[in-house]
Amino acid sequence: MTYNDFTDKAFLPIDTIYYDSRLNLHSVKVENKKYDGILPSDHFPVVVEFD
Repeated sequence: MTYNDFTDKAFLPIDTIYYDSRLNLHSVKVENKKYDGILPSDHFPVVVEFD
């Protein structure tokens, strides 16, 4: 779930990162951090790490 409509709770899974077998997925997280108490976007970023 990544779409949050500027609330603290995400309710739609609309942000996706696609990859293929040439990459090895190491980790995935949805970043829901506020900056100075404010959400910077109406979507939480999807952060991935590949090997």
